[in-house]
Amino acid sequence: MTGLCLACTGALAESDRQAVGDSTRQWIELQKSDAQSSPEQRPMSGDVAERSYQRYLRSFEGEIPAQFQQGRVGSR
Repeated sequence: MTGLCLACTGALAESDRQAVGDSTRQWIELQKSDAQSSPEQRPMSGDVAERSYQRYLRSFEGEIPAQFQQGRVGSR
């Protein structure tokens, strides 16, 4: 009986994984198609662009840790 229940659980999990994969592919195709984009262009202001670029550059200043330590995400 336990073996049968485990087999059912595995089948459901595979079915769920397939559904998630299909959904993900649909979202990626929607993004690639540009079908839902706004007709209005919204360029970034110079000030915002500069701050974003400076933040991007600062992201390279810290060392990459040798391993991930649980609970230390975002702390300095």
